[in-house]
Amino acid sequence: MIQRDIDTAYYAGIVDGEGSVGYISSGAGRARRLAIEVKMTDRCVIDGLRRHFNAGYVARHPPHRAHYKEQWRWRVTNRAARAVLEELRPYLKIKAEPKNAPLF
Repeated sequence: MIQRDIDTAYYAGIVDGEGSVGYISSGAGRARRLAIEVKMTDRCVIDGLRRHFNAGYVARHPPHRAHYKEQWRWRVTNRAARAVLEELRPYLKIKAEPKNAPLF
């Protein structure tokens, strides 16, 4: 296995366990688009997703309460999301189940 494959497998585990894959829209009557999103407090993992796939964007989400940590979100949509999914597909377990087939 080359390093890129190892890293892709690692990020597939992150997306499988911590991420969401689905369709989003900007409001009622708007077109839906494919989106992959991972939100967590560990920014280095989020930045790693952005660098590894060279797609999407990273956004900061401030804490909702005083004792909460800030969170970071990586989101990729549309064609870029489809390309990321194709790269992740061989390594996904949960998100690759038959009930999620319409995503592929």
